[in-house]
Amino acid sequence: MGAPDGVALLQVVDPGGGEADARLRVAGGHELHRRQSRAGRHGGPPRRASRAGREHGRGGDGRSGAGRALEGTGHSAVPSARAGKRNPGVAIGHERGIGPGVRLAEIASAIDAEIEGDPGVEVEEIAPLETAGPRSLSFLSNPRYVQQLSSTRAAAVILGPGVEGPGCAVLRVPHAYLGFARALPLFERPVRPEPGVDPTARVATTAVVAGDARIGPHVSIGERVRIGRRCAIFPGAVLYPDVVLGDDCVVHANAVVRERVRIGHRVVLGAGVSIGGEGFGYLPMPGGGIFRLAQVGDVEIGDDVEIGANTTIDRATIGTTRIERGAKLDNLVMVAHGCTVGEEALLAAQVGLAGSTVVGARVQLGGQVGTAGHLTVGQGARVAAQSGVPNDVAPGATVGGYPAMDAALWRRVSAAVQRLPELLRRVRRIERRLGQDGGGEGG
Repeated sequence: MGAPDGVALLQVVDPGGGEADARLRVAGGHELHRRQSRAGRHGGPPRRASRAGREHGRGGDGRSGAGRALEGTGHSAVPSARAGKRNPGVAIGHERGIGPGVRLAEIASAIDAEIEGDPGVEVEEIAPLETAGPRSLSFLSNPRYVQQLSSTRAAAVILGPGVEGPGCAVLRVPHAYLGFARALPLFERPVRPEPGVDPTARVATTAVVAGDARIGPHVSIGERVRIGRRCAIFPGAVLYPDVVLGDDCVVHANAVVRERVRIGHRVVLGAGVSIGGEGFGYLPMPGGGIFRLAQVGDVEIGDDVEIGANTTIDRATIGTTRIERGAKLDNLVMVAHGCTVGEEALLAAQVGLAGSTVVGARVQLGGQVGTAGHLTVGQGARVAAQSGVPNDVAPGATVGGYPAMDAALWRRVSAAVQRLPELLRRVRRIERRLGQDGGGEGG
């Protein structure tokens, strides 16, 4: 199904199973997402977990990895610099995924592709068809670029059904763009802090930090913070007291997580993210002055959530602001106090949610969408970029414009606006012929 004008369709991977962690009120995420996360965030290729690894993640008592890792004894599991443990390297490490010389057989296994050609062909990068070279892998998903296929110099291409290959090796998949997306982590070159706790980091004595976490320079970790296994915290990040961070999380430079925020597993916080700040709660007084409402609620972030750079999520006035499992928030998104963002929702850059907005599961909000407070955008709804949403949106609806209306009606309204000057001139001419004076200018 094609997307209406102004509405972007995004590829979403089918979910896998996962067990709930009642302590964090979050649920398990996507199996594919977990595989990609291990490759992209921790410098290794997607791989099947060993039995030892599975037992490390979940004990015989059925508790999740976060539940076990975060049950501390009142002191850090990683000695701090003040305890005399110096990290031998304080620079940011540079690591690769599979790296140069990836064989097509390895890629085919990772993306479930059939190989047409030599499985031993090696590639070093993924590149567009027009710039690909003899060590490049490319792909074609948009028929608009089919002419570039015949002239590409790529060593191999990812193609969907029924598309004729250009003479090089082909990785044949049911959906070319999804195949491309699944191959990307194999070529990612992530960076992460050096192992251990950097000597310039400040870790409270009551914090509990997993032994394999990576804490970068000038990180500040407050009292009673709990940090799960394999987390990476980049320079300058600040975790206020009583923050809970699950396993395999990445907190990028200068992110701020305020007091009592609870974060699940495999969560990514972009640079400059602020979570748990006071909501915008003020009451103008009849006789003048403004009364400030204390914001005494909290924030919960579910598993597999990714939050882009400089996004802000305010804590609730009372109760909880929630970002549920698998939601993805772009850069510069604003989530006000008391909002709920549902599972696998997608919020593009500069979306703004006023207080107590409820965004349902798998909703898609285009860039710069704004919502009024105390409304619900129903499950699976899509809202076109720059739309204003003053009222509820029905589940599954596609809307656009201001006020947001059905997308088909919005397109007709938008087309009619351009014709208004000529229509007004015609009306004025008709009025003059009838001897009427409608007043105003005729354009």
